[in-house]
Amino acid sequence: MPKRRVAIYQMLAWSGSFALNATMADPPRAETCLYPDDCFRHGPAVTIVTVGTCESRSAFRERYIHHASTDERVQMWNDRKRLMTDRILDAYDLTESQRAACGRVRDKYFADRRRQMGEHFDEISDLRSKKIDRIGEYVDAVRHARAGAPEAWAKLPGSENDPVLQDLDQRLQRFKELYPSNWGEFADRIEDILPPEQARSGRERLAEQFPFTISSTHGARMGTDESKTDDDTTADSLVDDRDLDAWGAYLRRWTERYAPTPGQLTAATSILQEVRTQSDQLGGALFDGNGQDGSTKDEAAEVTQRRREVRQLELDDLFGRLRTRLDALLTTEQKQISAANEPNGGIDNTP
Repeated sequence: MPKRRVAIYQMLAWSGSFALNATMADPPRAETCLYPDDCFRHGPAVTIVTVGTCESRSAFRERYIHHASTDERVQMWNDRKRLMTDRILDAYDLTESQRAACGRVRDKYFADRRRQMGEHFDEISDLRSKKIDRIGEYVDAVRHARAGAPEAWAKLPGSENDPVLQDLDQRLQRFKELYPSNWGEFADRIEDILPPEQARSGRERLAEQFPFTISSTHGARMGTDESKTDDDTTADSLVDDRDLDAWGAYLRRWTERYAPTPGQLTAATSILQEVRTQSDQLGGALFDGNGQDGSTKDEAAEVTQRRREVRQLELDDLFGRLRTRLDALLTTEQKQISAANEPNGGIDNTP
């Protein structure tokens, strides 16, 4: 697949997911699929039946990239986020009164996210919309080139070297680092108001349904355990867990893009688990900073920082190997179909 086309896929996949409203209305429920093999709710990448309306992925992509305003794009992303929270809530077998209470928890979660971003919220939405507009230029150019008019494509710089996209990417990445997210935090909040056994069984179902998005343990990746010492926190932050979530998000996008067979999906899941195991082995021992090894606190901190940098490089290498191994599972036909169905919507499930 040409590098420029791959880059477009990657741009779409990283188009961002910061927009959240404080309150969003419940979508109507649908019982049967209206868009077989092209549905956000029942499509090949969806492994469980969820609430929400059927919606065509291709129609969503077309509207999102070519027709929607910035405000409309924000609302479209809000709808995606609401659907994800519905999927999470379904795992807990809630009573009607519990669902109402969880709805209030959800509204507060979204409100807190919006409040956390403050004045950056509108800037983030604007940057993401500008990026999508630029991606739309590439998508249109590809379509014109296929129709025998390559002039627009020839005028555009290679997407991987486009200074406009690079600037937008860098600015959005800074916000992603400022406001990291994890659906596990939302699940934690829900479990805080449920009976322990119900919370435990719900978390087990979530870990099975979303193995690349939500941990099997309450608070496992959120750093919310206030009983931890400073040294514990330092050790936990040696490897950035957001990279692990990015691996799972990449596999989800890979699944959406290529519609793998059950055998391929099983192999892909096994590969990801193997990579996660390898990443766990990168932790290593840290200086404890207590002078037992003759080091001072400052020396221990310096060594810890160097180790963190090395581990991050090792994680990047693991990520590259993950992508290579997943691509090796695909048939030529799957790659050709993916290219023919361009663009990929790049819908991820980060909050």
